Amino acid sequence: MRQSAGMKNSMNYRFLPAHGFSIQIFAWAMAYGSETLQNQLSSPIYNCLFREVIIGKRGDHVFEARSHFTYNAITKKFQKLWIDSEHGWMILYEGNKEEGLVVFMTEIMIRDQIIKFRHRYSLEDPDSFSMFSERSLDGGENWITTWEIHYKRQP
Repeated sequence: MRQSAGMKNSMNYRFLPAHGFSIQIFAWAMAYGSETLQNQLSSPIYNCLFREVIIGKRGDHVFEARSHFTYNAITKKFQKLWIDSEHGWMILYEGNKEEGLVVFMTEIMIRDQIIKFRHRYSLEDPDSFSMFSERSLDGGENWITTWEIHYKRQP
């Protein structure tokens, strides 16, 4: 199989830039509060999917999360599948680019209450971006930030 330049040199590969979600596949240092998390971004399916693995500590125990990102050409929406070891669940988000952010949203019924969740990505510059994980208990009127992660490209 012939590889494109992007596949040969993943350091220069950008995920789906034509759709406005352009994150370079580099090693990223992540900061979550005072915690430093391990992070790995990879592209197992060229120009279709990228995967993120996060490993760190949450309180006094190990935490692991995985995300899979793609662009659905049929619905014209980004999709994100989030899996984490804290809650043992798998959540599918859909999103779009809004006001300079890529915003993924979903809602889940938990104990007879609909809870909205969103992940907002602020693509700041080629060397950094941020992700804000939020939830709303009142239909999206008010949002509670549950995670604020800042990514910096490692030298």
